[in-house]
Parts: sequence; structure tokens; C-alpha cells
Amino acid sequence: MGNVLTPESPRELVNQEDEICVSVSMPLQTPSVKAPRRQENVIRYKNLLSDVQDTLQKQGHRDESEVEQLLAPLREELNNGHVPWVPAAAGFTAHVSSNHYAAISLWTTPPERIYVGSRFYLKPVLASLSKGQSYYVLGLDQKRVRLYRGDPVRFFEVTPERGFPTVPQIFAQAELERHLNTPGGLVPRFGHGPGEEDIKKRIVEFLQRVDEVLRETMAGFEEPVIPAGVEYITSHFRKITKAKHVLPESVHGSIAAMSQEELHRRASQIASEHKTQELQRHLLRVREADNAHRSADIEGILKAAYEGRVQTLLIAEDSSVPGRFDEAQEKVEAEKERQASTEHPGDDLLDLAAFYTLRSHGDVLAIPKEEILDGQPIAALLRG
Repeated sequence: MGNVLTPESPRELVNQEDEICVSVSMPLQTPSVKAPRRQENVIRYKNLLSDVQDTLQKQGHRDESEVEQLLAPLREELNNGHVPWVPAAAGFTAHVSSNHYAAISLWTTPPERIYVGSRFYLKPVLASLSKGQSYYVLGLDQKRVRLYRGDPVRFFEVTPERGFPTVPQIFAQAELERHLNTPGGLVPRFGHGPGEEDIKKRIVEFLQRVDEVLRETMAGFEEPVIPAGVEYITSHFRKITKAKHVLPESVHGSIAAMSQEELHRRASQIASEHKTQELQRHLLRVREADNAHRSADIEGILKAAYEGRVQTLLIAEDSSVPGRFDEAQEKVEAEKERQASTEHPGDDLLDLAAFYTLRSHGDVLAIPKEEILDGQPIAALLRG
């Protein structure tokens, strides 16, 4: 069913340089009429793979058997009667080399494209990440704490290696019935009777144990975490958590009384707003930078990105700049200045700048051209 698109996806692709790297991308027809649309997507995907095979053979990279072996991972799921994308996805991109395969469902619609080079083509993945957000939801419920992973097209429960504690492990059942007064939610009745302070301490202990499991599970991941549950517990959890990337917003309400579809919808809205704010912060930093630290010149940006001097890169998701970049001389050859051919194709210089920037741990946003400086296809915030 394909890989989950995460903030780490572009960097994972960047780390997979090889002699031959193949990338394909395509928009998907929505499954409102399931069987015909599914078949249409499959036919178009098979046609793209045939185009890849023809391109490889024309470029002289492989004989027929070697080409078949290279492309086998792209065809495997189809041969088994499955598709490598999730049903609700708006687009799809696949990447294969001799030692790597990734099939990624997108929540945006990329152009239909094949790319063959010594690296993977990144723009469809970057454009989707600039438009949406993958995230986790921590559902705090009196019966069972749940952890979900979501994005704009799917939402599913994940099981931590070390399970979350449950309320009965912290409270005796009699205390639970006496002190919790909201069905499906953890809302203690704090009065002045004996043992009330002890109950408060046990609630803190419970949330601290939940936080420990969450931090273990989230180690190495960058997605935001959205607490979900009754307001008292989500706000209290936020005060004690040591986990990174816990958002200040929560999905409020009883988790037990909320459908998974509603939880997905409300969490996706919070994640989308968070992503929009993050994007605006990046844009503002680029626009407000002085001329010594800002550039919209593609040759200068490519040189800086190749040397690891780009902190934030903006590229047009809806444009390309064909050409080549000579790494030895750090010089750009625009397409009009060179004789392009099938055997010696050029590159999309916007995508190449993204590759260099990500390789040196910079940030890249693929957004509409009109949102970049003065309608330019590229702009950068430089380090230093």
C-alpha cells in the first residue's frame, strides 16, 4: 500500500544516490466510481513504467533483463493484484534504484512525469509536504490510551512497543468511580475529602507514564503530536510532557464518544493550520532577509546550495528550469545554451537545488510560483 509520507521522506530519498535512480509521479483519479477509476489509474501507471523501460534502454543503461530486474519492485504489487497507493490519495510517486524502493501516496496531484538520473526526483514529495502535514494524535481516554498516525488522506492506530498504562493501573476501581464524573474522560472531582491530594498525584503519575511511552515511540520522528481528550487532561498533559513537537492545540471531547472519522477530521484541521503557520514563518524570514542573505538568482543559489550555504529554499512547484549544473566548475548551463538529447538529458535545476539544500540539512518548500519573491521560480535564504 506504499510508504507513509513524512517530513523525513525527502531526506531519505536524498540519501539514496546511485548510478541509476528512477522516479515516476502521477495524479490519481478519485475513486468515486471505484472499479473504473482504479483500472484507469493502473493503466496509466503501467504506461509510465513502459516509458521508463524505453528511456533506460535508449540511454544505454541496461540490457533488457537488467531493466526488468531494476523495475521489478515497481511492478510487484500490480502483479499481485494490488496497487501501491492508498485509495484516498490524490497523487502517487515511486522511486527505485538498485538498492532502494519507495512508493509514496500523496495528498496533492503531481504532474505525470518520469525521471532517470543519478538521484531521485523530489518535487512531488516536497509539494505535498508543503500543502499538508503528517501527525500523531495521542488519545487520552479513561479505558485505554491510544496513539494514532494521520495525514490528510489516512488515519490509523499505531501500537507502541511498550504499551501505555491504563487508569486501573493507577486508581483502584472504587476511587475511579468516585472521582471521575465524565463518561469517557478523565475529569477528577477535586474536593476536600481525605485522599484528594493523593488522587492528584496519581493522575500526574499516570500522565508521566503516558509521556514516557510517547517519547520512546516518537524518538527520531519530527511530526507534531496533537493531544485529544477532555480539556482538563489535555491541558494537564501539556504541562508535564517532555515530548518534543506537542502542539498547543488539542482535539477536545470524549475520545470514547468520538468516531475515528471525526477525530481524523478535527486533527487534520489542527495540523493543517500548524503547517500554514510554519510556511508563513519561512516565507517571512526569506522576504525580510537583507540582500546579502537572500537571493533569487538560480546560478548563485545552485552554487550556494552545492556548497551547503542555503538555509531555506523556495522553489516553484508548478514550474521547472531545464539545464545542467557543472559541479566541477560550479556553472549552470541553461537548456537553450546546450544541445539536449535523449542520451544526454538535462535536469530540472529547481529540483537539483532542492537536492543540494536537503543534502546539507537545509529546509525546502515547493509552493506556487506567485508566492515566491516577485514571482520568481526560486528564492533562498543563505546561511552566514
